[in-house]
Amino acid sequence: MYPLRDNYCLQLVHDSSQCLNIELHHHGILTRIVSLNNYQCSTLTHSLCETIDEFDVLIIDLLETSISNISVTVDENLEISFPVRFGSRNYEKLWSFRIELRLVTNTTDEISLDPSDWNDLRLLGHKIMDNMIDYMRDVRLRPTWRPLPLTIKQSILNGDLPLQGQSPWQV
Repeated sequence: MYPLRDNYCLQLVHDSSQCLNIELHHHGILTRIVSLNNYQCSTLTHSLCETIDEFDVLIIDLLETSISNISVTVDENLEISFPVRFGSRNYEKLWSFRIELRLVTNTTDEISLDPSDWNDLRLLGHKIMDNMIDYMRDVRLRPTWRPLPLTIKQSILNGDLPLQGQSPWQV
């Protein structure tokens, strides 16, 4: 793990499929990741690095020296710049490139809108329909408008929103 500014850290991981994974952690939590192959490393660095091993060495060198600037952009991508010196007169140019990281989504913790028990929901739906039909049966006998009962109004205003995974019967 290599620390960056604003509580970000960078980790480089070689995986078994000949790719280099660049992981961005914020406050110790993996937030973004990108997997690069040899061709992508070459394209990204404008052929400065031809392989993932060369790119890995470059990134580690840039992370460990103070001559480079590796920063996290507002949209959580990496912007890397470093000076390149060349020629007999010691010309210096700034070499820079940007790595676009994709958002890490944890599919195991994905929130589902499906009910936990379909039969229970079916029973509740039938009960709601029965109550609606009973209500509509004698609607002509009631006044056109009547105020909302105070107990129901208070329970709506002061009640908590339903929690994720809470049974519809409790709502």
